[in-house]
Amino acid sequence: MIVRNSSFITLIVNKDDFNKIDKKNTLQVLSKYVSNGVVEIYEMDRYESPLIYASKANPISSFKTLKIIKDIS
Repeated sequence: MIVRNSSFITLIVNKDDFNKIDKKNTLQVLSKYVSNGVVEIYEMDRYESPLIYASKANPISSFKTLKIIKDIS
């Protein structure tokens, strides 16, 4: 699933499919649609609602399964 609003773009992928994605190309394509953004690749249990994390609605400490794999600031 890809979600875009005025603050972020997020791509949500099942863990089993993550290695099938060309990450470099995907980041290049998505970066065309954001400016001055922070880019993170992270892992999180779907039941913790990754969209809530992406929207910064809750503090980072509230996501118990969050694992930031790569942060490109």
